[in-house]
Amino acid sequence: LDLPPLTRRDAWAATFEHVIDTEGQASPREDCPLHLPKAPPVTLPLEQEAKSPLNDLQRQIVEVHAHLAGRKMQELNISTQGEVSEWLRTHYSFHEQATLSWRNSKQNRSLDLVV
Repeated sequence: LDLPPLTRRDAWAATFEHVIDTEGQASPREDCPLHLPKAPPVTLPLEQEAKSPLNDLQRQIVEVHAHLAGRKMQELNISTQGEVSEWLRTHYSFHEQATLSWRNSKQNRSLDLVV
């Protein structure tokens, strides 16, 4: 398809034609693997996964929710995925209720203009 660029940024952007150009190649590449390794199992047994340490993403999620709950991550003594799962379920519901209360308080206020 020979379509014009949608934006100036699109017009300026480089193409990938040099990467996928097959016209200059007489034969397919030979530096690629012929077979890929088998994928790891989808999940660990629940008990084993619960004993696993937190990964970086899980740690960041806990830090955000701890902050919203007015706590510090260091105070929580959470080090495994099982511990964080239970803590997050409990504290997310607290955060959700606080958010709903705040939202309801804003909707129920009369709009008094103070001059």
